[in-house]
Amino acid sequence: MRSLALLTLFMIYLPPVILQPFCGILLWTWFSIMNPHRLVWGMGSSLPYAMLIALTTIGAWLVSNESKSPPRSMITICLIGLMVTASISTFTALSPVAAFDKWDSVMKTLIMSVLTLTLLTNKIRIYAFIWVLVLSLGYFGVKGGAFVIVTAGAYLVFGPENTMITDNNHLAVALIMAIPLMYYLYLHSKLLWVRVGLIGMLVLSLAAAVMSYSRGGLLAMLVMGVIIWWRSPKKLGLTVLIVVLTSSVLIYAPEKWFNRMNTISTYEEDTSAMGRIDIWKAGLNIVKERPFFGGGFRATYRQDIIDRYAPGTESRAIHNSHLEVLIENGVFAFIFHLILIGATWSYGSRIRRMTLRRPDMAWARDLASMLQTSLAGYVAGGAFLSLGYYDGWYDLTIAMGALHILVVRQLTQETTVPSVDMNAMAPPQAAVYGR
Repeated sequence: MRSLALLTLFMIYLPPVILQPFCGILLWTWFSIMNPHRLVWGMGSSLPYAMLIALTTIGAWLVSNESKSPPRSMITICLIGLMVTASISTFTALSPVAAFDKWDSVMKTLIMSVLTLTLLTNKIRIYAFIWVLVLSLGYFGVKGGAFVIVTAGAYLVFGPENTMITDNNHLAVALIMAIPLMYYLYLHSKLLWVRVGLIGMLVLSLAAAVMSYSRGGLLAMLVMGVIIWWRSPKKLGLTVLIVVLTSSVLIYAPEKWFNRMNTISTYEEDTSAMGRIDIWKAGLNIVKERPFFGGGFRATYRQDIIDRYAPGTESRAIHNSHLEVLIENGVFAFIFHLILIGATWSYGSRIRRMTLRRPDMAWARDLASMLQTSLAGYVAGGAFLSLGYYDGWYDLTIAMGALHILVVRQLTQETTVPSVDMNAMAPPQAAVYGR
């Protein structure tokens, strides 16, 4: 039944993409973030949705009146730079066959990211994009939060199968990245039922993230909480709320949750944590020998490769988004990755400064602030997880880049005084001199 419903929705929504390419961007975002086809069975789960959406959207964009060139932005440069470096890295990979599947997925993500940045041209489109992001992840927040309440947090919360957020740790960080955006929509929604729904989604998502048993997620929440508290004009009220939420966790969380979190301070005794450190060392050995383009995608998953660079270390995921880019794709990709983080944060700070005394642009200032908070959650949580090429992380950078372009354009247009042709304003000389 769910499979039929998904197919029906897809067939209804795909044709409008031909007339309006931006509809294809929203459809792509829904499928790439929520992965609804992973929540059904039968024929509806096996169709090549991503390919159909991408081809239709790109084709419609090419014949539309939309701009055909990506905006001049550091975000654009970094995304294209990652495409180039990842492609060269795959061509020269230690195991090209193993690297190709991930390269194929990453290329689709990066190409559609550049196209999304190109088409996010106004406030309405940016709002729609944020709403799709929030609802796509909020579904798992509400579902997971309800599961936590029913089971009293006795079990882990997982994401959809065969996706980048299947793992409980990855889902936790994805939800943490979405929570500031939920709060942003709450601040700028006028309908009471929408605001109530967003608060409910936020609380349940927070519960799901906390009870995912993710240590990286907990650290990401702490970083996010500090930023929100520091920037809040109502620090006393926020402090009370934090105390209440913390007390609720301390009272209701099961003992095994505390045991899991306590391993943060005793990581030397935790085999999982030490395994991550060992694979980081092995990966850095690969970088020492192959600094420019790394070992290629999924190099650390191959035991024969790890045995060459760190005998005795078990092959596994890198579990660090930033080192993942460095180890798999080399120094150049790592530089683009760091610049992308820095540029996204810098654009947010510039937007906040430019709109500080503009009440009419509070929507842009608040969005920039919340996107920065989400970014901080990704950077902190991603330090312990393999999310270097996660779609949701790129969506944050895209939204910030598009918002920056829009704000700069609007303020520039307002401050530009058109030149005046004084000769055109003067009366004809014949009228002045009577000739």
